[in-house]
Amino acid sequence: MIGSFVVTTKYVALVAIAVLFFMMGVLTSLNDVLIPHLKAVFGLSYFQALLIQVVWFLAYMVNSYPCGKVVRQTSYRTGMVSGYLIAGLGCLLFLLAWYLDNYYAFLITLFVVASGISFLQVVSSPYGAALGDPSTEHQRLVFLHAFFALGTTVAPMVAGPAILDSVGTERLNIGFASEAQQGAMTLLMP
Repeated sequence: MIGSFVVTTKYVALVAIAVLFFMMGVLTSLNDVLIPHLKAVFGLSYFQALLIQVVWFLAYMVNSYPCGKVVRQTSYRTGMVSGYLIAGLGCLLFLLAWYLDNYYAFLITLFVVASGISFLQVVSSPYGAALGDPSTEHQRLVFLHAFFALGTTVAPMVAGPAILDSVGTERLNIGFASEAQQGAMTLLMP
């Protein structure tokens, strides 16, 4: 009875990590969709627009090592909770960036979200590898990372038209909000 519970728990954890990898792929690829939108809303140069990608992946570079140290000194659970909290804080900061109506506030927000996602990625791979027989570890990792690739493939096709839809921007007409704030709200509204 207990043995079957452990196996079921491992499968549930593996599925949860696969969903997490899919969502990380979605979030990473949405930056490509955001670039033209934020470029239009804020009137950005190409350099400023491409800073969105630079800031996103800079967060990965800066935070990967500290995350590894956190996981090494504590646990996978602490690393995952930290990643979720940091990414959640970044999502809440989008509201502040919208209120401030400032491109650089959006960059800081993206850095915070990417920091949380980098924590989650650093923790998820070794945790997924540890969820079973060491001889099949590589199969689990390939399986999990396939969901990341699936997320990066599906997100632009599904979310791209929704975010870049000009009807969505016209539909949202908030009298007290600036054009940049209306564009940001278009990203948040379903």
